[in-house]
Amino acid sequence: MRNAFISIIVVALAASMAFAQDDSGDSGDSGSEEAPEGLAVQEIVLSKALDEGRPVDPGTSFSRSDGQIYATVRVQNPSREATSIKVVMRGAGQERGGHGIELEIPARPRYRTVARFTTRRDAGPYQVIVTDVEGNELSSVNLTITE
Repeated sequence: MRNAFISIIVVALAASMAFAQDDSGDSGDSGSEEAPEGLAVQEIVLSKALDEGRPVDPGTSFSRSDGQIYATVRVQNPSREATSIKVVMRGAGQERGGHGIELEIPARPRYRTVARFTTRRDAGPYQVIVTDVEGNELSSVNLTITE
């Protein structure tokens, strides 16, 4: 009985660690650009929903009726220094502005975080842009909002 209880505790701890936002997977580095201090975006995945922190039905086209867009950002941080990134959504072709959020990146080699944006905008092309604290663009992805 005691061994079964310990096994359940171990499985529960392993499962909770698997859902932590520390992302140690090595699934390539598509879409990433190096920043001067080595911080890099490994990928940006856009989706309409999240399930246990993971994107559901990723894509780049969203309807105004979807309500929200989740931008899941995987960051590589080889210096392991705590820092932050800014994730902004703005109309395609706009150089400045847009709605954004600053997200903390802990002192870990890899990290996954999520920014959320509304689809209550004019239909058209947009960009989600990730920058470092100095405003240097690390990566971006294009999307479309439809009626």
